[in-house]
Amino acid sequence: MCDLSRQQLADDLRSRLFFIPRSQVALEKPGKSSIPRDGCINGGCVSPISSRAAVTYRHKSHLILREYEEGKDDDFNKNSIVEICNALNHSIRHKMMVIVVDNHHDFVILRSKDGNEIFKDFPHSTRSPKNFEWFLGYGLSQETDGGQHITHRSGRICSDSVDHRGRFLASSSIDGGDSGGPCYSSDRALIGIMVASTTTDPRLMDKYNREELEEEIIDASSSPADTWIAPGHLISEAYKTHVDTSNLRQAAQRKPNSFLVYTGGDSVLYSDIRSRLTNLMPPDEITVFNVSIEALKKQRLAENSTICLLLASMKDLDGDAWENIYSYFNQKGRIIFVCQNKLHASICKAHASILRFAFGNQSNELKETNKELVKFLEKNMKKLPKSSAINETFRSKDKNELWQYKTGWTMYPFDNPQNSKPIDSPKDSILFFDIELVVLDGTLPTLAIALGENAWYGWCSDRLINETDYPDVPTSEHLIPIGDIGKEKIVIGHNVGFDRARCLEAYQKENGSKIRFMDTMSMSIPMFGMADHQQALFGMYDTDNNEANICAEKKTEATRKIVEAARLMASGEENEEGELGLADKDVWMWNQDWSVNSKSECHEWLIKLFKARKFVNFGLEDVDSEHIALKSQLIPAIFGFVFGPFPLFKTRTKGWGFLVPNWKAVEKILENQEVNSIQMRVDAKDDAVRKQFPLRNFYETVQNNVYMFGELPISPDKKGFEMDEGGLVRFYQLDHPTGEGNVGDPLTKHFAKDLKEQVLRPTRHEDLFSVVLDSIQTTQFWTSYSDRYRSEVAIWYPEKKWKVGENEMMEGAIAAAVVPAGTVSRRSVHKLWVTLTNQSTGHVIGTGIKAMVQAPEGFRLVGADVDSQEQ
Repeated sequence: MCDLSRQQLADDLRSRLFFIPRSQVALEKPGKSSIPRDGCINGGCVSPISSRAAVTYRHKSHLILREYEEGKDDDFNKNSIVEICNALNHSIRHKMMVIVVDNHHDFVILRSKDGNEIFKDFPHSTRSPKNFEWFLGYGLSQETDGGQHITHRSGRICSDSVDHRGRFLASSSIDGGDSGGPCYSSDRALIGIMVASTTTDPRLMDKYNREELEEEIIDASSSPADTWIAPGHLISEAYKTHVDTSNLRQAAQRKPNSFLVYTGGDSVLYSDIRSRLTNLMPPDEITVFNVSIEALKKQRLAENSTICLLLASMKDLDGDAWENIYSYFNQKGRIIFVCQNKLHASICKAHASILRFAFGNQSNELKETNKELVKFLEKNMKKLPKSSAINETFRSKDKNELWQYKTGWTMYPFDNPQNSKPIDSPKDSILFFDIELVVLDGTLPTLAIALGENAWYGWCSDRLINETDYPDVPTSEHLIPIGDIGKEKIVIGHNVGFDRARCLEAYQKENGSKIRFMDTMSMSIPMFGMADHQQALFGMYDTDNNEANICAEKKTEATRKIVEAARLMASGEENEEGELGLADKDVWMWNQDWSVNSKSECHEWLIKLFKARKFVNFGLEDVDSEHIALKSQLIPAIFGFVFGPFPLFKTRTKGWGFLVPNWKAVEKILENQEVNSIQMRVDAKDDAVRKQFPLRNFYETVQNNVYMFGELPISPDKKGFEMDEGGLVRFYQLDHPTGEGNVGDPLTKHFAKDLKEQVLRPTRHEDLFSVVLDSIQTTQFWTSYSDRYRSEVAIWYPEKKWKVGENEMMEGAIAAAVVPAGTVSRRSVHKLWVTLTNQSTGHVIGTGIKAMVQAPEGFRLVGADVDSQEQ
C-alpha cells in the first residue's frame, strides 16, 4: 500500500473516532485505587463496531462502568450510561448504555440507549489481526490548550500468538489518551483496539523482587512491539453473544424454564426421573425435557431458559457432546452428574449445595423444591444404572486417599488402591509424569507423581521422609528412577525437560536409551505461543566461583566509587568554580529530598541510594555491592550526566531524557538579576508536583557545555514536554534502542556507543565514574547469567575422579531442561545453554563458560545452525 493510499485511508477513517468527554459522573466502586476519587470517567476513545454499538477499554477510570440492568431506575444504572462525542464534530453526541463488560480481555461494549441506529460510518468487518499485518491506529494523545486532537500512527502486528488475556502485540506506540482507539487494516476492517503499552503493562515475575521487577520493566520497554491490542474477533463475538442472549431472554419470557435430562436413550429411566421431578416442581415455572444425544451434540444449551442439565448416563457421549457440554458449563451453565459408580457413589453435602445453587434465589415454592429435589436424588441414586464409561472418561480425576509416606516409589492400583506396594520404578510403557521441588531447599526433586494405565504412582525423596540434609555433591542416588533405559517408554509432561533433568535415566549413557520424553508445552507453543508467565520466567534470567569472585570484586569497587561521589555531593564540597552543589543550585539534584534525617544525620536522598538505612554510615572500606542499588536513578544525577550539552533527567511517566532550555525566553527572563529559579514539574504531566528549579545555573551549565563540546541538534519531529508554565524548559525522552518506549537505565549496553563517543558522559567525578563504567561493562554478562548457571542441576560421579596437579577433579553431567519447540518458529529454548555467546575478547566476565563444557570420554559435542528453517 503506497503512502498516498495510506494517507487517504487515514483521512477517510478519522470520522469514525468517538470519545467519552471527561468528568462524567459515575458511581464509584469501593476499594479500587486506580479509579479517580471523584468517581468520574477520565475520557477515553470509543470505536463503532456496528450501526448501534461501539467499544472502549476496561481499565483505570473505566473500571466504574457496569452492565445496564433492565427494569432498574436511572439512579441504579447511574454508572451504566455514558455520553460519547465524535472527535471531528463535537456536536454529534449519543447516549450509550453498557451492555458487555469484559475484564479479562480489557474492553467494554456500548449500545445506543434507545436502540436506534446511530453510526452511519462503521466497519462492516470486525476480525482478528493477522501476523505482520499493517494497520492504522487512531487516538487522542495530542493535547493542547484547545483540547485533545486526533492522532494516527501505523504499525504492524508482530506475531499471530497472543498473551494470556488474548491480546496481540503490535509495533506501534501508544500514549495517554490513545486507549480504546481503533486499529484498522488496509481493507478498512476493525482488527482491534489499543488497550495498553508493554512499558506500563509488562510481564511481571511470579514473586516480588524490586531489582528483578525494575529489570523486567526495562526489558518490557525494549520490546520491538510495545502496544497491546484487544482483537476485533473477541469484541465481535462478545457483541454477537449479547445480541443472541438478548433474543433468547425475550423468548424465555414467553416460556417456562427448562430442566434438561439426559439418560442415554433409556426411556424407562427418563420416565421415572420425570415423574418424580414433575411432582416436585411447579409446572408454570419449570418444564422437564428429555435431551437426545443428537441435541446434546448440536443444540445450543446455554439459553436463558435452561436452568440445569442433569446427566444420568454417559452412554454415547463423544467429543462433540463433551465440547457442547463444556461450552454450556463455561457460560455459567449448571450441570448435575448423578451416575452411580465409583466416582459418584452417593450425594454428599457438597452436591446438595450445588443443587441449591443450580436454582438460585427464586420463588418460595422453588425454595421448597430445592429441598425436595435433594431428598429425591439421595433416595433414588441406587435406581440409576452403573456406568463404566464415566470411569474411563474421568479416571484421572479419581482421588487416592491412601498415599504412603515412604521413601521411593509406591504403586496404587486403580482396582484396589489399598493394595499399594513399593516398587523400583513404574513399568508402564506410557506414563504421565510431574515432579515438585522446594525452591529454598535446592534444585533436587522432593516429590513426584505419575499416572499409568492401571495405577497411580507416588515418589518421595529421602530428604522429605527422613529429613536428611541437602547433599554437598548431588549424585545419581538423589534422582528419580523412571524405568529401564533398555525398554521402550514414553514419559509425558508439561515442560517435561525440567522433570527429565531430575530423572536417573537422563544421566545413563551406556548403550543408548529407549526412553523418550514428550513435552506437551512444545506441542502448544508453535501454535499458540508461550504464555506470559512462561516468558517472564525464561526472560528474567538475561563459570565458576572464580568468575563470581572477580565479578563481585568489580562491583564492590564500583559501589565504593559511587558512594564516595555521593558523599562528596551530600557534604557540599566546593567544585572548581567554588560553588556549593546544594539543593537549590544543583541542576541534577534539584528534585531530590535534601532534608536531613535526624537518626542517621544524612540527607534523605542519600539514604535512598542504599538498600537499608543501616548501611548509610558504613565506612567506605566496609561498603560492598550488596549495600546499594546499582541501577538507582540517583547515579546519573550524582555524576552530573549530560546528553550532548543537556542535563539528564528522570521522569516517572516518560523514563530518562534530557532538559533543553527555550533559549530566547530564558535569556529574557534572566535579564532580571533577581530571578535565579522557577517552579517546575518533577514529571512530564500537568498534575505533577512542582519544585524550585535552578534556572540560571541550568542555563549557564548548558551554555558552557555547548561552548566546550558543541551543540546537539534536536529534530523538529521529536516530541517535547513543557515542564513549567512559562515554556522555559522542555523535556525530551532519550531514544529507546528499539525506537519506541521509555528508557529505564541510560547506563546499559544499549548506550555503550554513546558513552564511548562522549555523547553521553559525566560532568563531575569523571575519574570515579571510569571505575563504575568498567565494572558495568565487564560484569553485565555475568550479572545476567549467574542465576541461570546456579539453577542448573549438576549430577556428579564420585567413582570417576582424577588429579590435575594438586587439584582433584570429578566428572559431572547436566541434562539441560531444554524446551524442544519453545517458539512459534519451533526453535529450541533454554535459559542458559541455547543463548550462550562465544567468549568475549573484551574481558567480559562469564562469557568463557561455554568453552568449559566438555564431552565425556567417547563422545563429541556437535551443533547446528537451523536459521534456514525459519525462512
